[in-house]
Amino acid sequence: MEKIDMIKVGERIAERRRELNISQQEACTWLGVSQNHYSRIENGHAGMSLELLIDISNYLHLSTDYILTGEYATDAFPAVIEKLNKLPLEEKKHIERYIALFMDYVEASNRHRPKK
Repeated sequence: MEKIDMIKVGERIAERRRELNISQQEACTWLGVSQNHYSRIENGHAGMSLELLIDISNYLHLSTDYILTGEYATDAFPAVIEKLNKLPLEEKKHIERYIALFMDYVEASNRHRPKK
């Protein structure tokens, strides 16, 4: 298993917080941690408890696997597909339209995002 890069973890957390237009102070208040500790997490100079990792994950709507590794686990897809297969055809069509709209939105957002 690869060692977790806490600087990258902090960067992913900070990037998502900024995407959601949340200040560090707002995040600290919601998470119940000091601004100094939270800032050290975002800068990769401090770790966090599993409980705080889960709280950050829920607050920022990010999976813990993405926070820790920068990748999403793909093992969830078979369960989603199984659920989709059980839906009536009309509901599947609605979901397909929602996904297409969402993907259009993501692609448009990525085109307008400044390159790093």
